[in-house]
Amino acid sequence: MKAGPFLASMKDPAGAIMHVWRDQGWFVNMFEVESSDPAGSVKFAQTESYGVKHVKGGWQGGRGWQVNATALNEPNGVYLLAGKWMIENVWEALDYPNEWFFDQAESKLYMIPNATVPDGDARTYNAPPPSDVDFVAVQLETLISINGTKAAPVTNITVQGITFRDAADITMNPWGVPSGGDWGLYRGGAIFIEGAERITIQHNTLTRLDGNGIFVSGYTRDVTIADNEFSWIGCSPMAAWGYTKENDGMDGQQPRYTSILRNYVHEFGHYEKQSSFWFQAKACLTQIEDNVVFNGPRAGINFNDGFGGGTNVTQNLIYNQCRESGDHGAMNAWDRTAYISDVKYGKPSYTAQMNGVYKNFIIANYGASQGFDTDDGSSWYDIHDNFFFEADAWKMDYGGHDSRFTGNIVYHGHNDGQNCVNTWPFLPDHGAVWENNTCILPKSTNLFGSISGCNCPGKGTVNPFNTSDPGSNPQNGECGVTFGNNRYFTQNGTATCNRCGDFETKWKAQNEPDSTVSELPTDEEIISWARAKLNM
Repeated sequence: MKAGPFLASMKDPAGAIMHVWRDQGWFVNMFEVESSDPAGSVKFAQTESYGVKHVKGGWQGGRGWQVNATALNEPNGVYLLAGKWMIENVWEALDYPNEWFFDQAESKLYMIPNATVPDGDARTYNAPPPSDVDFVAVQLETLISINGTKAAPVTNITVQGITFRDAADITMNPWGVPSGGDWGLYRGGAIFIEGAERITIQHNTLTRLDGNGIFVSGYTRDVTIADNEFSWIGCSPMAAWGYTKENDGMDGQQPRYTSILRNYVHEFGHYEKQSSFWFQAKACLTQIEDNVVFNGPRAGINFNDGFGGGTNVTQNLIYNQCRESGDHGAMNAWDRTAYISDVKYGKPSYTAQMNGVYKNFIIANYGASQGFDTDDGSSWYDIHDNFFFEADAWKMDYGGHDSRFTGNIVYHGHNDGQNCVNTWPFLPDHGAVWENNTCILPKSTNLFGSISGCNCPGKGTVNPFNTSDPGSNPQNGECGVTFGNNRYFTQNGTATCNRCGDFETKWKAQNEPDSTVSELPTDEEIISWARAKLNM
């Protein structure tokens, strides 16, 4: 890769780690450097697995990189597009307090302390470090492992009142792709739980952990993570990842009935930016309640798939997410793979149990879009009675279905032309519901919806996948959404639909006669509505 004059200046970068954003800013991949040349080209180290040599690193994201299409006919073939990058542990970059360089060949650590040093090159300053500086040689990735099997689970353990810190970085260990979402993930954490029942992790402090905090893996039942503080976490503070046989989860080897309660979580995702306070893949029946979450690089909560369902997210405060990324929500879900489980009916079924997202206060600031981004096929979500601030309201795209968005207050706030409701066509008998919502558009837009058709009280369209312009020609004129009793507020008290024109002249009579459009409410009114909604 070409990375400019600085990389050309490196004399011996072997062993350095390059952190490279995917061009669209969705995740960061890390690669070990083998060498560089005077032209600024960097060669990545190689490793071997299963008899195949490949680049060492690049497994931290769960989605392929973009290819530069203009390079398809070039003599050297295609190349990948990268975004921002940084490099660590090169001698030439050691020039600022609190930075360090480890010379592996000499087993020698160089550090510039955050203190005054004599004139000259600080890298040659050979005095002892300040007396108030502690050096910790971090070696362990896992500090506690609770590990059994489904047949012989570990049971009834409580971990309480302990400070956990200084677990080692895991970014250069091989990661996996948990399921159909965009993530890569390392199956491990400072506290690792697998093959266990009735485990409680409570009243602990987890800080300065360079990998994941608590990892719930494979078969677990009734794990409770409550009343802990997480801060300065390198990847995700908490994550769950089960096992399936392809898309068949009938063997029950997944985390179920996990409770995430009253945790205080901030400053996380420092190494891998595709990190969340709570990440879930091939897991179900989770209770996420009363947590306070802020200062993360991407979504605060991420559901990588829709396995099983039955998860509830309630009474959480989430803000300052997507601080280093975009095209995401403060919460996010994907559902690109149809999984078989027994969660809904007690027998094999592709249908998931309904998930509940309610009574949350979510601020979709920084690079977030929706308060809850139900992305790429996300289905079976009952989203009700939330207050979403600085947020787009709701979308259902790429085949998402069977969800409800009701009783929410959404204050848009962004001046980017977004609106209250965005839907694609739906499969027959698998539509959605948009009712009893309050949507406030304080910026210049009066576009309340981008909707697939004008005749909406239908059950779905025959062909929902016109990818060139989804919704441009919905079969039977049905958009598959049931509308009713919504309140829309705009600057001038009027509203339009992308395909159906003025709200009052056509849309209202045909689709939601009991809904209203008004001029903007006062700040005091909005605050009082939010307090009543959240029972504050």
